[in-house]
Amino acid sequence: MSGAADQEAPQRGPIEAQLRVGLLIVQVLAGLMVLLAVATVVVAFQDDGADDRGRALQVAFAFILLPAVVLFFTARSARARLYTQARSAKLYSVLAGVFTLVAAIPLLGGLTGVLLLVVGLFVLTAAVLYRWKDPA
Repeated sequence: MSGAADQEAPQRGPIEAQLRVGLLIVQVLAGLMVLLAVATVVVAFQDDGADDRGRALQVAFAFILLPAVVLFFTARSARARLYTQARSAKLYSVLAGVFTLVAAIPLLGGLTGVLLLVVGLFVLTAAVLYRWKDPA
């Protein structure tokens, strides 16, 4: 029985819980950005203009798809590091917040951009307030 007492789960604070929820929402919004990129390309290919197709591919790839992939994997890595209580969890969480704010800039004209901006500020604030505790 004393072995179970030695392997207690580390105490997780409310800031860490908020940060984990914020990073999960960032991952969901990154998935929505991928859907937005696909929709942009599909709509452009239904039109007749060849110039519009090329421009839509450029916009979808450079401003929507690439930032979405970076956001998804940075938030995923930050959540994994938070779960294992790694020292670099704060760094990756701050990076996820900053990348979310940067990804929101070209999309601010729509609902997705506003959501990204709000969630990015939330994650960035929670990441700055997060304090790593030495497990020893």
